[in-house]
Order: sequence, then C-alpha cells, then structure tokens
Amino acid sequence: MSLPADSPPAGAVPGHAVPSHMVPAQRPEPRTVGPLTQTDIVRFAGAGGDFNPLHHDPEFAAAAGFGRPIAMGQLSAGLLSGWLTDWCGVENLRVLEVRFASPVAVGDSITLSCETLTVSEGPTGRDVIELELVARSGATTVVTARATVWAPAATHAMPVAARADRSGATIPERDPRDKPADI
Repeated sequence: MSLPADSPPAGAVPGHAVPSHMVPAQRPEPRTVGPLTQTDIVRFAGAGGDFNPLHHDPEFAAAAGFGRPIAMGQLSAGLLSGWLTDWCGVENLRVLEVRFASPVAVGDSITLSCETLTVSEGPTGRDVIELELVARSGATTVVTARATVWAPAATHAMPVAARADRSGATIPERDPRDKPADI
C-alpha cells in the first residue's frame, strides 16, 4: 500500500504545511539533450570501444542506408538511464529494462520523458515506483524502458549531521564557492 500523497515527509513539522520542495516528485521532469554531434558519438565510441564505421564514417553510413553516421543505441540508453538516476539516485535504481526502437543520427536532439505506472510501499517502508520511460527524436521513439526505483529521498527535509574532527570538535561547514586561501 502506498502512503497517501498528503503524508508529510521525514523532517516535516506535524500540523504545518509541507513546503513543495520537501515532497519528492513521483517522476523526473522531461529533459532534452542535443543536438548530438559527431564528437559526442566518437567520445562514446572511445569510452565503450564500439568503432563500427556506422558511427563515424559518413560514406559507410550512407552506403548502409542511414544517410549519415548514427549513434550507438547504448548512447541513447545511457542518456535515458543517466537522466533517471540524476532524479532518483543510482543507489535507488532497482531494475531497468531497455528496448531499442530506432537509430539516432548526428544533429538529432533527444527528449527524455516518462510516466509513472505504479507507486507502492516496499518491504522497507519506502515507496517503490514503476516507470515507463521513452527517448524520442522529434516524433520518433528511439528507446523505451521500464524502470523500478525506490522513491528518492526528500533531500531538503533531511537534517545534515555536523562533521567533527578527530578530537570531536565540530567543524564549520565551508561554502563550496569559497576558494582556499592559498589559491
């Protein structure tokens, strides 16, 4: 059973309104990536070791019927899974099943979106969310996926423990925008 949508998150004060930034969304906001460049594809080829000429040779890609080099399917799947884990945290991804539908070419932009299928209470009490994800280039679906994730924590609602040095003295938090004195 899922917790009611109006249940206060951890850290909320009972009897007070819950600020919207404390309630985790049940799906990530859509994102558009691109347009993909030949450099993006070559960099991914170098990282993954996929040097098929379809991905970097315009003449070979044209002769194969694609007209221009195409990205690896794993590049689109990687963008989709990275977008998902940016939202929920990689530690909360439980299952990801991917299906490739259509190639992506240099110059294409990819829009990443999803729909929530179910939200249920998991065995640990955390919500488990099942999502249907899709990556599209224009009106063309290039990758679909189904994912199961633990609901991301409402990070703004969780208290942060004070750090201490070896003696137990509290260390003041440093603003990450501050530069060390020696720079």
